[in-house]
Amino acid sequence: MPRPRFQRLSPERRAQILETAAKHFAEHGYDRASLNRILAECAVSKGAAYYYFDDKADLFSTVVEEAVRVGLDTEALRMDDVDAASFWPWVRGLYVRQLLAYREHPHLWRVVKSATDAVGHERDGARIAERLAPLVEMMGGLLQRALALGVVRTDLPLDLLVSMIGGLDDALDRWFLAHPDAIEPPDGGPMVAAAFESLRQLAASREV
Repeated sequence: MPRPRFQRLSPERRAQILETAAKHFAEHGYDRASLNRILAECAVSKGAAYYYFDDKADLFSTVVEEAVRVGLDTEALRMDDVDAASFWPWVRGLYVRQLLAYREHPHLWRVVKSATDAVGHERDGARIAERLAPLVEMMGGLLQRALALGVVRTDLPLDLLVSMIGGLDDALDRWFLAHPDAIEPPDGGPMVAAAFESLRQLAASREV
């Protein structure tokens, strides 16, 4: 977790540090990104940096959390009024909002995509995984609710279905990263609609 002194910085200064770090992690990946270069660009001394973050793993995890917050407003994940009939339109709304947000902040999107590699890092991976576990649990809760509503298919083992959805979602993300103009405000446009429908058809119960 970032230390209290980081939280006491002005919102503008916090945003500037995280934005700079995100661009470095997006360009170089976790392993090759240089903490010293990030600090130099932010005009933060190495001594002062340890008043803000424990180390590079702490900074990276904070950047990923910020990237998820930008791309997926956690308040939007409230499912109090979501039922079987409204589930897929609700998920489509989340998907469109995420793509529109990341269209404006592609480096944050790349940081999120790099998190899998960072979790596998030999030295820091376990700590990063522990820090990001609540995000994984949040998405797991979404899947459990979908199962309870009967809106996802059950003819495949759940771990296989999750892998299939993750693989397709990753392929779509990488395509949209390379073709950001295909994401059209205000509703995403036809390519986003087609992408979401491909995910829905893969995941949805055969009865939906």
